[in-house]
Formats: sequence, structure tokens, C-alpha cells
Amino acid sequence: MTRARSSPDAYVSTLGHELIHATGHKDRLARKFNPKVFKDAYATEELVAELGSAFICASFGYSYVDAQSPAYIDSWLKVLKADNRAIFSIASYASQAADWLLQKGHGVDETTPKVETKMDDAIPY
Repeated sequence: MTRARSSPDAYVSTLGHELIHATGHKDRLARKFNPKVFKDAYATEELVAELGSAFICASFGYSYVDAQSPAYIDSWLKVLKADNRAIFSIASYASQAADWLLQKGHGVDETTPKVETKMDDAIPY
């Protein structure tokens, strides 16, 4: 990934993207996409990671840097064109992932109120 080396903003954007992916693991938020709603789970996960990265950047005062290839962008557009309401579910997944990471980074423990995360179901619309 060349974008990570070009500036602090690009580094944080890339790091945020990869950390958002990590939140989908079964021992974290166990992110799953309903195949009836999301036909391309890979492209959907990439959109979640990019939007979550933008949230992470904003939380720390960095500018989000998007340097993805046209092939990535084309796959995202297919997801969004297939269902123009998908962005709301994707934004929710991204927000939950970013909140989870930010809570972990700020030493949240059992006594701290937690973000509700119900990742098994897509937001009904």
C-alpha cells in the first residue's frame, strides 16, 4: 500500500481501514452481511472499511485520504447501484466498528457504557 507512506493523513486512513476490517472478526463484532440485501459481501466490507476509516480519521483530526484503485471504486458503485438504501446499513456497520475501536483505544472497561452492536442483522428498510 503506497498511500500509507505518503503522509500522516494517508497513514491514518490506511491504518483505520485495516483496523475496521479487524472488527469484523467473530470474536469482535462478528460482522455478517445478509446475502439477500448485500450480493457482494467483499465489496460491502470494503465500503464499510473505507467509511469507518473516514470516521476514525475525523475522530482524531486527520483528513481522510482515499487512494483506492478504480476497480475498488467500481465494485462499490455496483453495491450502491444495486440498492440505493444500502449506504445506510453500510454507514451503520462502519459507525459501530469505529465506535468499538475508539472505545477500546480509550480504555473502556466493564463499568463503561458500551455501544450496542448487533451486527448479525442488516438494518431493516
